[in-house]
Amino acid sequence: MPGTRPFLGQENDPAVLAMAATLLWFAIAHQYFKGSQNICVGLLCGLGNTKAGFTNTLVGYWMIGIPAMALCAYVLNWQSYGVWFGLCLGFGATSLLLWRRFITELHSSRTVHDQAAVSRIAS
Repeated sequence: MPGTRPFLGQENDPAVLAMAATLLWFAIAHQYFKGSQNICVGLLCGLGNTKAGFTNTLVGYWMIGIPAMALCAYVLNWQSYGVWFGLCLGFGATSLLLWRRFITELHSSRTVHDQAAVSRIAS
């Protein structure tokens, strides 16, 4: 069947194509934020902190993402766009929280190592 599009049917409905094109941008942002979040969790594990990934994910998903989804989808009446915007907002917030935690722990571990080096030199 040449000319058919999977999942969109035989007809070229402009409303469906427009919605799919817009939601694809949300999916791209979703993948970017989710990927950066996974990188930050790995970096924190490398520093020995496995709890920060869990706690920051809870905050980002449940305290930011889910309320943002409900607000945007139902209160602002953005419907499916609001759901995806809330998801992206939750994943983005989680990424930022994890990145901030990583930077904080990296600086504190460098300070501890620097103090240990100074005390070894002084003794």
